[in-house]
Amino acid sequence: MTTQKPTGRDTVRQKLEALTIFPLANLGLIQGKTWRPFFTEITGLSVGRIAQGNIDKIRPSTLKRVQENVTAWAYEQGKKRGWTTEDLSAQMAAVPKKLDGKVGSWASWIKSMEIPDLMYLPLTIALALKADELFQSLIDACNQDDIERFKCDVCTHHGSINRTILIDTAESDTKRLSGDPKWAAISNWDEIGAILMSQLESILLDIYTSLDAEWGNQYFQATNPVPFFLWIAPRINENWDIQLGPIPSKNMIHRPVRRLLELSYAVAHRHYRKRWPSAAVGRSELGKALQLSDTHVGNYFDGTRKLSLSTYTTYWEVMCQHLSSARDKSKSGLRCPTPLAVMAITLQEMLIVNTNENKLKSFTLLSEDDYKRRWECHRRNLVIPSSSVDVEWPVWLLNQSVSSDSFRSFQSSGLSSSPRECQYSS
Repeated sequence: MTTQKPTGRDTVRQKLEALTIFPLANLGLIQGKTWRPFFTEITGLSVGRIAQGNIDKIRPSTLKRVQENVTAWAYEQGKKRGWTTEDLSAQMAAVPKKLDGKVGSWASWIKSMEIPDLMYLPLTIALALKADELFQSLIDACNQDDIERFKCDVCTHHGSINRTILIDTAESDTKRLSGDPKWAAISNWDEIGAILMSQLESILLDIYTSLDAEWGNQYFQATNPVPFFLWIAPRINENWDIQLGPIPSKNMIHRPVRRLLELSYAVAHRHYRKRWPSAAVGRSELGKALQLSDTHVGNYFDGTRKLSLSTYTTYWEVMCQHLSSARDKSKSGLRCPTPLAVMAITLQEMLIVNTNENKLKSFTLLSEDDYKRRWECHRRNLVIPSSSVDVEWPVWLLNQSVSSDSFRSFQSSGLSSSPRECQYSS
């Protein structure tokens, strides 16, 4: 039997389908599970059926069973987070849905990070739902082999998003895309690839920066606003001159999970000790706070050990206990910054690639300028509480840059307008 080679249209559709289920795969990722077994766990579908794709094509009876399985799984997860039955029912009833009545996966992913009566993320959910609608529309265009509709939908979406978040400078992105002779001249699916992926990356980064702005505005109310997720993005060793210096034997890149643990320690330290640590916490001190050995902490730092959200939540509680006084223990603890952990785990998976031997193979750095521009635009739409800034961020943290002068000069010219600063492969 011969296997038919996927067409360009098939490839584009498969990428879009993968993108629509990425939020679901991410739920498995943050639990330390690979996506296909995890998808089987929550839907009841076989691994083989999942590998076929076209999930929308399953029989109505099977779809009903899948929906029942997913609902039962969601209720179980809510109970683990301490939600009441009423909270769970309210959350399930408020699941974001697309115009066709189906659940929006990206909007639901953001919705899952809300905390009833404490923190809501309506602007980011609305933005993510627009992305859900676009991805479905593009898949439909693929199924209908309508490349002109496909191109038009991408441009229309960019214009809509730019108006929603008031990105003045990004208006040129939409105009450049719609007026780009290369984009306008595309007449077959094979030509869409690279240009499309850049646009999809931009859409996802808008969701991440919106979450950063909206969540951070609520969690860090007493501090100067900053794009917090840049403090957990991959960060280059600032002493490494990529053009002249030898490759560092260790710490070539500070991975998101390492930066998450360092930032978490600093935030908890400031809350309980009323002062910032003088520098990023070292392995030994962090090990004491988490009740782990230096080697165990080092494995998180170098990426040989993966972090799950449940493990991070436990570490957060242990660390807060370590840093708090007897007087503090009689009060409710500092709320766990769950979205920070979700994004650190996500960015490490997306931007860091290891070899089969768990050695660093390649990494991607975000463009700080592009990220900050998007983040600032999203903040314009927020209702900012009128409270004084009581806590200033430490200089050592403010001075942390994702990139370095050496890497900026090394930046690939082809990525100058991309959300990426640069990519590097060893």
